[in-house]
Amino acid sequence: MRLRLALLRGSLRGGAGAVARRVGFVLGLVMGLGASVAAFVGLAVSRGHGVLPGDLAVVLFSSLVAGWVVLPILTFSSDDLLDPSRLALLPLTRRQLLTVMGVGALVGVPPVATLLAASGLLPAVVTSPTSYVVGLVAVVLLLALCVSASRAVAALLSGLLRSRRGRDLGVALSAVVALSFQLINPLLRVVTGDGSTRGSRVGEDALHGLAAPLRWTPAGWLAAAPTQPLPTALASLAGAAVVIAVLLVVWERAVRRGLERPDRSGSRRRRETGLVPRGLWLPAGRVGALVAKDLRYLVREPKRMVALVTSIGVPVLIPLGPLLAGGGLTRSDLAPLVYVACGIALFAGLAGANRFGLDGSATWVLLASGTDPRDARRDLLAGDIAVAVVVVPVLLAFVVVVAALTGGWVHAAPALGCALALLAISTGVSAVVSVVAAYPVPERTSMFGGGNAFSGGNAGASLTAGLAIFVGMGVELALMLPLLGLLLPALLLPSTLLGILLLVVGPAYGVLIGTIARRLAAKRWAGRGPEVLALVQSAR
Repeated sequence: MRLRLALLRGSLRGGAGAVARRVGFVLGLVMGLGASVAAFVGLAVSRGHGVLPGDLAVVLFSSLVAGWVVLPILTFSSDDLLDPSRLALLPLTRRQLLTVMGVGALVGVPPVATLLAASGLLPAVVTSPTSYVVGLVAVVLLLALCVSASRAVAALLSGLLRSRRGRDLGVALSAVVALSFQLINPLLRVVTGDGSTRGSRVGEDALHGLAAPLRWTPAGWLAAAPTQPLPTALASLAGAAVVIAVLLVVWERAVRRGLERPDRSGSRRRRETGLVPRGLWLPAGRVGALVAKDLRYLVREPKRMVALVTSIGVPVLIPLGPLLAGGGLTRSDLAPLVYVACGIALFAGLAGANRFGLDGSATWVLLASGTDPRDARRDLLAGDIAVAVVVVPVLLAFVVVVAALTGGWVHAAPALGCALALLAISTGVSAVVSVVAAYPVPERTSMFGGGNAFSGGNAGASLTAGLAIFVGMGVELALMLPLLGLLLPALLLPSTLLGILLLVVGPAYGVLIGTIARRLAAKRWAGRGPEVLALVQSAR
């Protein structure tokens, strides 16, 4: 514990980024304790509302375990006691090493917040001294389950998390976790209903359905133990204790393997891979090569990955509120949600509005290899095709899934036609923005000295580019006006014929407008290429 506290004091005392670390620690303290108090109060006030306290406890316990498992993966490099290799050179036996890592996990804000939030189980469901003792043991075992699961998973993945692929995985998971916070409001509406008795009943039924499968997990065993007969409760506590013991054994073996075996993650010989991903046909020549390059950048460059995940994820989360809450809405009322696909196409197309800034100094390859005036057009076309290769399957899947859930098949064709048209237009407009309003993206933008995948550059440049993107979005919506003549009748008087017509005319119109915009951008790119290169590499 003294070692953990010394490391914490050292990280807050001074050095590069000390102010940011102090601010982050204070914010984490306030937010963690505030959320735990809210969870405690929420559980306590649910007492007497039927099965609601038990369901809330199951969901809360399961969420705490999931958070302890996932969050250390996202912050792996920031915890000095999480990676066994950092302690390998200290004069410690393996048992002492495990003790340091285990006890270190019990010092800080997370364990205190976990205990405080889980303690809400006691005033929520306890009915006797025996159930109080069972609940108290369940809370302690929950903390042990969180720590053992967290340490076991981190030790098993330590080799991966130290690699570049592991860091990219952490970035992708961070984007997903950030987007998942958008679900808090819909889930609260599900729990509380719409304020009426019927809405509350619907919310409680939905929560009960969510908690039902979670009751079969170790966290669910612990949450349900105080409400069960004593023999069943003891069996639940014993089962959770066995799971904790297994996780401790797995953790010990993973740590031993990590200390005794050399790290071969960087010495393993990889099999040769072709330029074009398997199963994907790309046009030959310069366009196909650049599309393949952009697709590889997409999965290997965290900033691109975050931009695409957020541009697709934010619109996808919009219909989840009505779909989860339901309330008095019928399936026919929810059918127009399929048009959210247009939002996915709009934001995904604009994700490439700073393609040269993300390439940085590598942009010189395009300028040096261009031998034909049409190469500038091919450069921009390749980036748009790479976006389409990723986004078009997402649009198809989204339209089919939402139409199946809401029964809005009559809206599927017009929604898909408009989405494809908007994607083609937005990629063309983003090509113009990428040439006219390119800005540098520094490689090291984090206050902690490392790359920050969620940062897009300095504030002034980002503001200028944001204004350009905002104007471009207005231009895109204005260019979509001619399609309103087909879209409005399809919305007001759904018709299969109108839907098919819009599915054919929409993409054709979008490709036409996108091609015109791309030609205008190519002329500017051919004459302004060296200036753009000097601009995007100014912060490198």
